[in-house]
Amino acid sequence: MSVIKPQYGTSNQSETITLASLAASATVGRAGTAIDNTSNLFDDVLVFIFVESGTVSGNKQLLVYVYGTVDGGTTYSEGITGTDAGFTRNDPTGLIPLRVLPMPTNATVYKFGPFSLAAAFGGSLPDHFGLVIFNDSGAALSGTAGNNKVLYQGIQIQVV
Repeated sequence: MSVIKPQYGTSNQSETITLASLAASATVGRAGTAIDNTSNLFDDVLVFIFVESGTVSGNKQLLVYVYGTVDGGTTYSEGITGTDAGFTRNDPTGLIPLRVLPMPTNATVYKFGPFSLAAAFGGSLPDHFGLVIFNDSGAALSGTAGNNKVLYQGIQIQVV
């Protein structure tokens, strides 16, 4: 009798996304470099987000969206380029929400996740995908790069 179970890929892989000193805004944030899934063929990807708050006020939250494409990595929603770059979203946006994450305390390193990206996309990953993060905490994130990052781990389904 065969059993279907997950096969976890390399842990602690980094999505290239510059979050250190990210200014506070609900509409101006950062898009990460797209992850190319055409060779990995992940069935799912788990993401884990680290951010260090500044002096929070107002909404005290992080807004996290996913983006993807099905054309080999050339066309993304709302003008996302698939590279690590500043990004201004439409308001309202057509991006797919992943999570709204609370950041209620000043100068705190928050650790969020893991979150399934396949679930955000409705069950399947596109050929290229990534995150877009908006710091809606009322203050810039800390300038310490190691405290502001996104890690991921791919999962493939195996039959044993």
